[in-house]
Order: sequence, then C-alpha cells, then structure tokens
Amino acid sequence: MKFILTAILITNLIACTKTGISDSEKRNRSILTFLYLQNRRDVNFNRVRYLNGRFYAVGTSGQIYSSTDGESWTKAPVGNLRSFSDIGFKDNRFLAVGNFIGYTSTDGNNWTDRSSSFQKSYTGVTNFVYQIVYGTNNYNYSTDGTNFNNESNFPSSIRGMYGHASSSTRLVLVGADEDFKATILTSGFFGSLLSFSSGGVTGVSSSLSLYDVAYNNLRFVAVGESGTILYSNDGLTWVKTTSPVSETLSGIATNAGKFVAVSGSSVITSNDGITWTKAQSLSNLASVTYGLDKYVAVGRNGTIFTSTDGNTWVSK
Repeated sequence: MKFILTAILITNLIACTKTGISDSEKRNRSILTFLYLQNRRDVNFNRVRYLNGRFYAVGTSGQIYSSTDGESWTKAPVGNLRSFSDIGFKDNRFLAVGNFIGYTSTDGNNWTDRSSSFQKSYTGVTNFVYQIVYGTNNYNYSTDGTNFNNESNFPSSIRGMYGHASSSTRLVLVGADEDFKATILTSGFFGSLLSFSSGGVTGVSSSLSLYDVAYNNLRFVAVGESGTILYSNDGLTWVKTTSPVSETLSGIATNAGKFVAVSGSSVITSNDGITWTKAQSLSNLASVTYGLDKYVAVGRNGTIFTSTDGNTWVSK
C-alpha cells in the first residue's frame, strides 16, 4: 500500500508540471497529493491502545492516529514535534504523554497542550483508581486527569519502567534496573496513597530488561530483552518460560484468553502465557493491542497490521 501511494504521489507531481493537462485535472491531482501528504504515516509508532471504543497509536514527531475499526486511520492535528510514548483514557478524558509533553482530549480528536504540567520524560500512562504517568525514575498521579502534583521517585536502582498491566487489586509495572536486569514493581491503594515497591516480588533477578506486560484475568505475562518471557498468577511470584524467539519482545496483548507478543521481526502466541509458538515473521513491530475482536500491531515506518486470530496478519 505504501509503495502504491508513493507511486501515485510521484505521478501526480509530474503530471502537474506537464502541458496538455487541463487545469481542473491539475487541481484534482494537487488535491490528491495534498491529501496524501496530510495523511501519510511518516512516523515510528511507540504504542497502540484500544480505548473507549477506538484504537489509538502514538509515536514520533508528536503524532496521534485513531481508528474506529483498526483498518482506516486518521491523524490528529497535534502540532508538537516531540515523541509520544503512550496514551490512556479515564473519566472521559484522554491523556497522551511522552518526552516532556502531555496532551489531553475529551473526544480523542482535538487535543490541548498540558506540557507545562509534564516536565519529565514519561514512558507510560495507566489507570488504577487514579490516572498515573510514569517515566524512567519517577511517577505521578492525578485525581482529576489534569493536575498531576503527587510526584514520587522510583527506587534509585531503577533505570526505567516501560510497561504496565493491572488486575482488579494490583497494578504491575515492568522495566529494568541499572544493570539492565528485569525489574517488576507492584502497587495497591491504601486510602488515597499510591506506592510502588519491589517488596515480595520474586523470580526476576536473573532475567533481562522487560518492556511490556499483559493480564488475561488469570495471569500476568511480561516480555522483554532477548525473547524473555515471565508469567505470574498474582503479580508477585514470577516464573521464566521458554521463548520461541531470541530477539527483544517489546509488546504484548491479550483478548482475555490468548496472548500475542511482538518483536521487530516476529509475532508469537500463547493460549496460557506459558507455552509459546512463533506465528509469523513480520518486520518493524513495536506494540500490540486487542479490541473489536481483533489484534492491532504497530511499529516503525508507520507499520500497522491487524489480525483476527493472532496468527495471520494483514498490513494496513
């Protein structure tokens, strides 16, 4: 599809310079060229989420794309050149965060710059009673989705936290310590206080960096460097399982049953989070989500793939 659109763009640009083509035809070709340039996916996607009935993908150059079906995508006019790393939704408000930026929206289409409240580099945004943003060494949360003024630091040994998932009682963050070894922090709420801790977490000390985690109402599964896969029934006791790939797994999603994980060159699947199979070789993937009875995966160079079963994927 990208090659076809590029060919159309070049053809239109050449045609607009030629004689013997009517002015109306030149106008039509100019409009098509403008629409292509306006909507082309010149972006490296960092994360895709299914939120409030739509898919959202965020990435470099301040770009936010949305889709009602995972097939056709629209770019929001955000107008910020910094990279977005994640997007969340709570209490009828969207929040997209990234490198010293934060934007909010009530409809997912029109965005308001709140970056003055986000003067850190954030890697994720999640919802667990409150809306929470987290970064390399700190986290912050808000009771109204606008004012984030409860900043706290992660333990000093942590290099960064990169992914999250939650059950009804526990929020799990995964990442890496200063030696690039796996780190898992958990939190519950006690009154109005939020506190992350590695206390009680076992089974991760020998594993490499983790980049994402998912929960299917039965167990948590975390993925990361060199094909690392860990699973846990409670978010505290983790077990390493065999991976069918050796490259870094950067994203994982579940349909409340089947797990799908992606890397820069592969898609792998599991029905229980323990036994995994390589499903397909695909390039440039970074993140995956599930909604509307389908998986959607995104990545570098504007890559978007969809699948109804996690095994067979179609480029969009």
